[in-house]
Amino acid sequence: KKAAAKVRPARRAAQNARLSRKASITSASGPSAPALDLPALERLLLAGKSKDVRARAKAALASKGTVSVAALHTLIAESWIRERRFVQARDAYLAAHRARPKTSLGADALYLAGVLDLERLRKPSLATQRFSRYIGYYRRGRQRQGAHYMLVRALAKAGKSAAAKQAAKRYQGEFPQGRYLRAIAALGL
Repeated sequence: KKAAAKVRPARRAAQNARLSRKASITSASGPSAPALDLPALERLLLAGKSKDVRARAKAALASKGTVSVAALHTLIAESWIRERRFVQARDAYLAAHRARPKTSLGADALYLAGVLDLERLRKPSLATQRFSRYIGYYRRGRQRQGAHYMLVRALAKAGKSAAAKQAAKRYQGEFPQGRYLRAIAALGL
């Protein structure tokens, strides 16, 4: 049950990032920019052709068309995750966040970069910074509850139990009926 609680916020964020990407995409048009079909790139990614996805996404980024830059960086990040190259995936998520920080896609990218730092790269101090930035910047972000929970986990893993207890109290104050209350209690803070 503990493992399911760890994965659930990250999986939900990845699904939301895909939905945001689909909603924010406009196809490139004009003689200088080739049309790019992002759903086709997603199908390629699902088929396991992550190198092809990265090559096409990077070509679209270089062409400076009207395709969503953040969406392309998110696709690149997902292709790196499929190859279990988490540092490159995190960097691509951060590029997506820098490209469109005021969008839900940029917010999800920051959250997912923090998840990678915490769960895959084992860098809880960096994850703490990313989740704190998410909580501070995205007051109405859809990953806010997950970011609070992941912040508590990151602080606990970093050995900062007093700060983790404070973060847990903030979570309980902001989300009295929150979905991660049991998981936070299971951390034993």
